[in-house]
Amino acid sequence: MALRLAVDELTDTSFYTDDYLSDMIDGVGQDSAAADIWAQKAAKYAALVDISEGGSSRKNSDLQVNALRMSALYSDRVAAAEQQQVAAAMHTGVRISKLSR
Repeated sequence: MALRLAVDELTDTSFYTDDYLSDMIDGVGQDSAAADIWAQKAAKYAALVDISEGGSSRKNSDLQVNALRMSALYSDRVAAAEQQQVAAAMHTGVRISKLSR
């Protein structure tokens, strides 16, 4: 359910089924799955155009820009977690002290 909230897909749709989302989480992790789904949405929104008629307008191009921002947000979270794991692995906790007799 957390991934559904993260990608604004609150219901089981024909494409983003529970099984599909579960497989993505198992394969790449939740944040990476969210980044991938937002990138997929951005690709879908790429064909949309801005509309202005009769005194009203819709900036459909903002959908793609915002989807790309969300993808970047989750990609950054994945990168930060990976950097934290590398830093933790490099810190071995070895203490060196001078021997005395």
